[in-house]
Amino acid sequence: MRDQLIAELTALKQSIVAANDEVFSASHELMVKKDALRAREDYLTLNGIIDGKNAEIRAAQLRQETIIERQDVAEAEDYLESAKATLSNRMAELRINLGLVELLKGVA
Repeated sequence: MRDQLIAELTALKQSIVAANDEVFSASHELMVKKDALRAREDYLTLNGIIDGKNAEIRAAQLRQETIIERQDVAEAEDYLESAKATLSNRMAELRINLGLVELLKGVA
């Protein structure tokens, strides 16, 4: 049991580092996608492509013209949430294994 727990903790350490890197990468990717969306919206507005008479019409025009960029942002948000969930699961595994270590200390 002790050797198995050591092996699991060692593997878990590497898994947590990888999951943390994945969260960082996903967060960066989301920022890049949001910047691309803002740049596209600015381009459309500054070049007169968005020309609605009121704010609601202009907002609708922007949404219509940035469908792909908005979809990219939504996918990046989903990816980030998935990466965060994976990291959270790994941290829960760590807490469980550390609890087992404490139990084994009492037995040994």
